[in-house]
Amino acid sequence: MDVQEIKNFLEGEGERTYEVERPTIDIDENFLVEICDSIESDGLEVLISNVGSIANTFKTSQEYSCSPNVLEEAVKIIHQGLLTIQMLIESVQGDVKTSMAQVNRQTKHKLRKYMAVLFFLIYKAFVEIERAVAAEAHNLSIANAVKDTSKRGKKKPDYDQSQYRFWLAKWRPRIVAEVLKVVSPPMHEIWEGATDGINIMRCLTLAFCTTIKSKATRLRELDDELEDIFDILGILATKHQEEKGILTRLIPLLKGSEETGAILGNGLDRMITNMTADEASSIVLRALSEALEVYNTNTDFQKQSSASDKGFQGFVYHLCSSQPRAALNSLPILLQYLETDSYTIRNGVLAVAYDLLVWTWDQIKNTEARPEDGEAHNNETDWFPERQNLLNEILLRHLKDINSHVRSKALFHLSELLKGDDRRVTNEEAVLIMKHVRMRLLDKAVQPRKNATALVVELVNNFPFTVSTTESFERKINQKRQQIVSTIENDVDDPATALYFIIKEFHLHLDKGNFFFPPSYKQKISTPDAAIKLIDEALQEKQYWQACEVLCYSLKKWSALAQQLEAVGAGDDAPEKLYLIFFKKSYNDIFPEDYNTLELDELTYVAPASVVDCRDFIWSLQCYYRMKVELDQCQPSLRKLLELGTTTDKKDAIVFYATICGFGYEPPHAIIVSIINAISQLTSVELTEFVEPFRKIFFGGESLNAAFFAKKLISLVDKLSETHVESLSGMIGELYRSRLLTAESIKCLWDAYSLSTGGWMPKDSRSAAYLLGIVGQMEKNIVTSNLTQLIEIGLSQRGLEDYELAKVTLQTILFGCRVEPEFVEPEVPKGRSKAAKVANLKGKSAEEIKFPPTHDMFPKIVELIENGLRTEGDNLMDAMYPRVVELSVQIIYRMCTDPSDIVNRFLPNVHDLVFTTEENASPFKTSEKILFRYMSLGRAILGAHINYFEQTVSEEIKRRKTILTKAKKKDKTTNRRRGARETLGNTSTSNSSILNQSNNDAASEMELMIGNIGFDSEADTIKTYVSKLLDTGFFRQFRVHVLYLCQVFKDIKSLNLKVACVQALAKLMLVCEASVIKSIDTLIKLWQENESVAVKLEIIRASVRLSVRFPNQMEKMNQSISTGLADKDPRIRKACMDYIQYLALSDLLKVREQLSDTVACLCDESQELREMAKDFINEISEKDNILQNSIPDIISRLSTREDITQEDFRGIMKTLLTKIKKEKQLVGLVERIVGRFRGPISIRVAQDTAYCLTQVQQNDKTFKILKDNISAYADKLGDKVVWEHICEVTATIKKLNKPELKTKIDEWEKEVEEHKNKCVALLEAENAGKQKEKPQRMVESESSEDEEEEQANVEDQENMDIEDNAQEAGTAEKDEDEAEESDKEQEGDYQERGESDADQTAEMDQNEGSDDEQMEVASVSD
Repeated sequence: MDVQEIKNFLEGEGERTYEVERPTIDIDENFLVEICDSIESDGLEVLISNVGSIANTFKTSQEYSCSPNVLEEAVKIIHQGLLTIQMLIESVQGDVKTSMAQVNRQTKHKLRKYMAVLFFLIYKAFVEIERAVAAEAHNLSIANAVKDTSKRGKKKPDYDQSQYRFWLAKWRPRIVAEVLKVVSPPMHEIWEGATDGINIMRCLTLAFCTTIKSKATRLRELDDELEDIFDILGILATKHQEEKGILTRLIPLLKGSEETGAILGNGLDRMITNMTADEASSIVLRALSEALEVYNTNTDFQKQSSASDKGFQGFVYHLCSSQPRAALNSLPILLQYLETDSYTIRNGVLAVAYDLLVWTWDQIKNTEARPEDGEAHNNETDWFPERQNLLNEILLRHLKDINSHVRSKALFHLSELLKGDDRRVTNEEAVLIMKHVRMRLLDKAVQPRKNATALVVELVNNFPFTVSTTESFERKINQKRQQIVSTIENDVDDPATALYFIIKEFHLHLDKGNFFFPPSYKQKISTPDAAIKLIDEALQEKQYWQACEVLCYSLKKWSALAQQLEAVGAGDDAPEKLYLIFFKKSYNDIFPEDYNTLELDELTYVAPASVVDCRDFIWSLQCYYRMKVELDQCQPSLRKLLELGTTTDKKDAIVFYATICGFGYEPPHAIIVSIINAISQLTSVELTEFVEPFRKIFFGGESLNAAFFAKKLISLVDKLSETHVESLSGMIGELYRSRLLTAESIKCLWDAYSLSTGGWMPKDSRSAAYLLGIVGQMEKNIVTSNLTQLIEIGLSQRGLEDYELAKVTLQTILFGCRVEPEFVEPEVPKGRSKAAKVANLKGKSAEEIKFPPTHDMFPKIVELIENGLRTEGDNLMDAMYPRVVELSVQIIYRMCTDPSDIVNRFLPNVHDLVFTTEENASPFKTSEKILFRYMSLGRAILGAHINYFEQTVSEEIKRRKTILTKAKKKDKTTNRRRGARETLGNTSTSNSSILNQSNNDAASEMELMIGNIGFDSEADTIKTYVSKLLDTGFFRQFRVHVLYLCQVFKDIKSLNLKVACVQALAKLMLVCEASVIKSIDTLIKLWQENESVAVKLEIIRASVRLSVRFPNQMEKMNQSISTGLADKDPRIRKACMDYIQYLALSDLLKVREQLSDTVACLCDESQELREMAKDFINEISEKDNILQNSIPDIISRLSTREDITQEDFRGIMKTLLTKIKKEKQLVGLVERIVGRFRGPISIRVAQDTAYCLTQVQQNDKTFKILKDNISAYADKLGDKVVWEHICEVTATIKKLNKPELKTKIDEWEKEVEEHKNKCVALLEAENAGKQKEKPQRMVESESSEDEEEEQANVEDQENMDIEDNAQEAGTAEKDEDEAEESDKEQEGDYQERGESDADQTAEMDQNEGSDDEQMEVASVSD
């Protein structure tokens, strides 16, 4: 709007006189001061006559603009004008605020023209000055950004330094406040009927929208000035139809920030505060629609997506949350916001839905709440449709949103509805939430899974009845139903009428929903006849409610019964009457002869308060039961989280089970195992946090006394396997630290272990020993001070009878018998503080106790070992003996001061215990059980012996090295003091004398090992000793026996013994390289000849350890194990894949030889194996050029394998060739692939090789290879498949679009076409020659076949005659021949077996070094 337009308006109002309009350059302060004084004294006419000059004052965008002082004087004129017009309005209205409709026309015109001029000048001032302020702010921001400060970047402008601070801080707020007074009702009435052709109020709209834009960029909430502005805009919107103009100018500001959106949302709320409900709903609906349209059509918002999205989110949230009733009316528009691509906006709508749900809940609970339209909303049914829409269409629907942030936010808001003492959802809504949330427990994103689990926990906390059993629900519901039936029967005298009211009550419950039938009906009501019989029985017993249930269930299951009921009934009668008629037909005892159902319409039954309470209770229980069903369906997902989820998932799942167990839920064994596995993966800090959840899960929510706590703990350990009990050790330690496992509980554990009090079982004794061992690792006195009791109970007669108890006892002694380390103040190096002493002592743990060989414990341990070798025992002893032996040997070597003394005393007796010394007896004394235990013993002692001497010898060598070093330093010092004539030999000390200063307690075996070579490498010393270990004593005998058992491996029946033999052989091979070389062939033979899965898996495990230690010596074994990739058992294939993958990625295996077998697993039937093969190929493709160099060999091998189809081959090669991406690798690969065409190859190989060319990325270099080597594949082009692949390669090369190659490509294409035609011609010629030869061959073959047929008929007839004559004699001779052959075969087997044994004996004699060992082998294999 310009000056001319306002003049035209004034002329329409009768104004004609104007002063000469001054340009901006001629306007000064004096001129404006005179006008201001004239307004104050003479009125507003002078303002009208000088409107043009005053308007020119505000032209700040011109080359020349007025100074701030001049602008301030012009602003004063506007302010004075507003004050003057207020005085005029007050004089017109008087003391009593009269309506402006009663004011005469002349006064209205006068007020209109004054307001028009003032509003026009306000528009000019606001727009122009705000533009100048924005320009100044921009310049200040740039200036601040380039300042040399520590914090760089864009700075917010400092308005205190602005030259327009007079406007911002003083006059603008004053003008806004005065305008609000001027436009307040009833001043809008003076504008009614004005036909000026322009909208004067639009000036105010433009002015104040400009101000909002300026202020919203630097405010976080409304201030007094903005509140006045939005009050003015509210008046303009409702009284002057400026609603559209206001929204059109405010909505684009949303692209600023989230704060801007919040200010605009709260501002619109301020605008509509004084409006009616309909006006407010209209404004909100229009604002939301306008904002949505602007967002979808304006491209500027897409450029600033983050800021604009947050702005729109803040606007929608604050507007709708502050106007909930209007927001509910605008719900269709809110749903359209959910269709936008911005997850930020969708999150804002979810927050709005949450606030609206809270608001509607408050309206339901607040009985005094009344809407403005006078209608009461005091119950749930009035607001239920809105709540259903908010839940279903917004929160629950977006649990499936594509964005994880939105899914997480929806779950969070649902959880918030359930938090607090006053939950804000109904029972039915809770059921709906539970049904939807279980689908998010296995969400792909972590945060939605976490929020979903938290939501389920909140549901259980709010509805604890969901943890009850189905039987409990049925019992409680039936009790309340029976109470309702009894009340009706007591209140109604007529039995038939009472039955009718019971039927009506049943249908009332049925219509309410959430009705469930007992699960037993599925079996009881199998046919319509069975249903009718059950109904008759229920009616006879007066179980009327049950009769209604059975009839309703039957009608839903069988439509024929429903048709029968309709035929009996009266057409359109109510279901209650139809039920009654059906019952009357079956049970007529309570119905009189003249009973008429038409009279029932007049009967009514007013339910007493007790019946109403029972109804509510039943309906609540039915909702709880539905929630229980949904909760049961959640548990498989939560179990998956426990087993396969992240650490956060497992922690959340544990919290869930702790919650439901606190309400009485008893988890099944599978859930207990999953929880324990999850707890075992927590850190020590996390375990501390989960002590309370653990207590709730396994010990209930109530506090327990010490004895009962110990019993529950023992009961828990009894239910678990050994592996799971070990996983529980960390949590048991935390129970002890947190004092839940008190000293009283420890005493109860000792009572259970010793069975000193009644009520304890032997299994409790084992569990108690294990728990004591765990606690003993933290409290040294628990096991150490009771060691005698452990020995007398667990290692004596009870231990001999119960090897599981012995095992746990040994475990407790080994890990729990410790002492605190002796305090020795360390030396502090110079320059270090005394605090370093304390730091050096921190973290030292308790040390193991050392006992002399004469201690009572060691004979008991030896007795346990020998008893297992002399007694066959039961299967439990077989299962426990290997672990008992392992623990026993560890105790001997780790806790004895001289373990060699004990071992040397009992090892010589082992041979006599296992093998007989009687003449003419079998080689083995007893059964394979004893041999299995013997293998376990030998393996355990060999491993412990090597480990012991590796540690002790290494420490002794280091000690002697230290002595040598000090002696050498002393020699150097002595040499410096020595005189010139003194010689070295006079004062030096020999190395031998120094090294002989060893410990007096050192073992003689160690002295033989080390001697005087302490200055040599300790590794070589130990290696030398270990390599000779198998040549003497017990280990030499053990090696002979193991090799013999491997030779007769096929004859062994016990699987345990077979596995033990493999383990013993692997332990022998681990001793040294020489042992691997000697026994590698035996191990390979076991792999090739054995079919047992368990044995093969054990061989693979042993090979891993051997390959890590001796990779070069195990190359032969690696080649054999790679054949297991084609084994028929998937477990073997997976184990072999693991083996190859581990060694290859550790650079312990030359994978190129096994790569073809490995990639063949890409088409294996097992999905897990296919995934393993893909992962392996991904890893190999990143290592040098292994994959590229192996592809030609892979093509050759896979093309010739019968088990690999052509389709499988193509899938494998497609996966492999996509890994080759570097240009140099591609060129070399194409060259190798083309080279595969040379020479005579099969059609299948040619087709597969050509297919590989189609999967390689082509470039100019690969094209050159194809062109230069056309002779390699020219003779293969006659095959249709090969030709199709070459054509595909040609098409790919043409897509390179390189002009310099176009001519060469055309030439190559023609050349390839020529070779193809030649090949086709040759093939056609060969086929034609074959067709000519075929008829002649057919004639010759037919004549020869006739002659052969006649001759065969004659011979068959003669043979038949001969066979008939000699049938009886032939039968007798046949029996005699078979008997002779069987005798010969048996004799040959014995002879062959004897020769085999002799050969084996000779071979073992040849391998062993001494005569004694040869004699032992001969005696064993005799």
